[in-house]
Amino acid sequence: MITTKSSFKGFVFTLDALFALIVAVASISILMYVHFSSTLLYTAPAAEASSLLQNLLQTSVYSASLGNVYASYLLNAWNGNSYSWPQFAGDQYHSSNTSYGPQAAYLLYTVAAANAITPVISVGSGVAAFASGNYLYVINATTGSMATLYPLPSASPIPVAPTIYKNEIIYATVSGYITAVSLSNALVTLWSTNIGAAASTPLAIENNYVVFGSSNSVYLLYPTNGTSFATAALPAASPAQPPAYANGEFIISTGRGGLQNYLYSYALNGNALVNVWSYTLSTSKTTPPSVNGSAIAVGSGSFLYTLTLGGNLIRLNTLPNTQIVGISSSPTSFYVETVNAIYGFSPSGNTLFSYPTQTNNQNSTPSTSSPMLYTLVSGTNFQGYNIQTGTNVWNITLPYPSAYTGFSNVALAYGNAYAANGNFLYVFGTYKSQPGDSLLQALAGMYLNNQSAYSNIMLNKIYNSTNTGIFINSTYPPSLKLAYFNGAGSYVNAGSGASMNVVNPMTIVAWVKLNGYSANTNVGQVIAASYGGAANSGYILSLVGPGATPELRVANAIAQTNAISSTSLQIGTWYQIVGTYSSAGANIYVNGALAGSGNFVNNALPRAALMIGTPSWCTGCGSYMNGYIINTQLYNTALKPAQIMQLFQAGQYGVPVNATNLVGWWPLNGDFNDYSGHYNLGMPTSVAYQSSNTLPASLRNAFQVSKAAAPLSIASKGANRLYNVSVVSWR
Repeated sequence: MITTKSSFKGFVFTLDALFALIVAVASISILMYVHFSSTLLYTAPAAEASSLLQNLLQTSVYSASLGNVYASYLLNAWNGNSYSWPQFAGDQYHSSNTSYGPQAAYLLYTVAAANAITPVISVGSGVAAFASGNYLYVINATTGSMATLYPLPSASPIPVAPTIYKNEIIYATVSGYITAVSLSNALVTLWSTNIGAAASTPLAIENNYVVFGSSNSVYLLYPTNGTSFATAALPAASPAQPPAYANGEFIISTGRGGLQNYLYSYALNGNALVNVWSYTLSTSKTTPPSVNGSAIAVGSGSFLYTLTLGGNLIRLNTLPNTQIVGISSSPTSFYVETVNAIYGFSPSGNTLFSYPTQTNNQNSTPSTSSPMLYTLVSGTNFQGYNIQTGTNVWNITLPYPSAYTGFSNVALAYGNAYAANGNFLYVFGTYKSQPGDSLLQALAGMYLNNQSAYSNIMLNKIYNSTNTGIFINSTYPPSLKLAYFNGAGSYVNAGSGASMNVVNPMTIVAWVKLNGYSANTNVGQVIAASYGGAANSGYILSLVGPGATPELRVANAIAQTNAISSTSLQIGTWYQIVGTYSSAGANIYVNGALAGSGNFVNNALPRAALMIGTPSWCTGCGSYMNGYIINTQLYNTALKPAQIMQLFQAGQYGVPVNATNLVGWWPLNGDFNDYSGHYNLGMPTSVAYQSSNTLPASLRNAFQVSKAAAPLSIASKGANRLYNVSVVSWR
């Protein structure tokens, strides 16, 4: 029987049918349970769910975040000190020089321009600015909405990318003018200077000057009034590449095709730019220089020159059969893009990694934001790489490819990546609802866009109930995307970030569901392994075969502590497995209850990396996990039994219980991000995402279910679609 109340739906359920069907086919909507009958009926009124639904629809995600006692934790988990969601946390970082990029390549929005966009985007002060033909575009950096379209005279198109300085945008025209317009006053002109030559490099702010190159000179202007501060003609009378600055020196390379190229250093002497030193490069295509501390890297043909700031050669690397097209740096490394590979080099010139790419002939300079490197390849693909290993994390083919021959890069700000390609600006980032979106729309949107952890945080922290959830159409959304390990080579390397330097005490938490048993009786199926560098040493949370008995092993070359459970796990059932270690000993917990203990052995283990799905020292010994692993958490404390039980009762999608000591959190609900705020991005190998068709145990055992639904338009996979979003509560 189905009854209707107002615009919401109420249902009559049978306990037997509800229990049996949810267990058997958890992905089928609750709407279908009414087809089963029994002599024992339980009324499921819609009143409770209707109230929750109205609350979620009438509360904006913005007010819910800022008004909640857990807001600081939510914001930290979402964006690491508030820079990813500026609409929630304020414009805390409004300089495009503060570079933070996304860990997931979600296409937030695109902006179409009338003509080709100059392929360097300037982002800051809450806006993204770029030039296209005779127009200067200024858009909201978060939403993509047009702030201003500024037309120029038809005879004065903008040849290079503009720059943002505080509250003004500075741009150049082909007629030789450099002009600043106000961001706060409708782009009213603040000043304009005629330098007598067209700029040939993107404008940049270096050492508080506007810096750029022309056909044969370099210029420094005051950004506040446009006064020419200093200029210098290059001795070789050749086009300047975009300058770099470090320790009082402006470093410029020349870009003469087929002729001798040079690297020059200029320093200010009063209001004059004086040539300090120069270095002879090759006659091949030359990149702009990149500075890392006291080292400079520049590419010329297949040669990578690494020099001191004084112009002395540190190392010359010859890259095989290639052409260097762009170089960038992080605090510890140089990153080099060639026509066929990505390389990592130390400031001394030692090779850290190399990774092949498809052919890339454009001048593409990689952009870095730990732990990611971002680049455009031949105007066709937006790619992300792990800067520790060089491995490719994603490769997205752009809808409207258009190769550039000039300078191009990926701008990083506000947790987003801004890439220009032809007439289009593409902005990638973590899925973000808009400030005015309802809380329900935001929750559903994050589930649909592989950001399940955010929705789980919201539901757990704001409503703090294990008996409340939502459905999208006929699916329980937390189970939409779960990490599946194939038992034959799947694992995730969660890295060795400083936050995870865990020795004693420690806790490892994970939820697992087996797809099959392992015959390896030594190590079994590894859930998580934090190792010390030698074979069989470290913290190893595993299921020892053949009966999948949970075990925490803490070992080094001298001694070993084991906490072994007598519980054998069943195939196809979810279990929570927790291992703790402290001076009180090693403990293993299964589903919140203590299942085994071992005596304390003082293992002074230098922790090297956290692996999920296999131990790093045994990747070829058949110890791969066969099944699902989700919600892996690492703490630098031994959680108390009450906290472990609290984690179990929260279910497999629950949030951590101790944010202070949380040093890593990988929900594995659609991505491999670390949501602890410490950026230990997981790097997957052969890990797939599948739906596990799972409902919470408390819902499977419910005798009373209340449900109310509303149709909502939600952006998913680049398009808005209508979804039936339901709020469900149960007892």
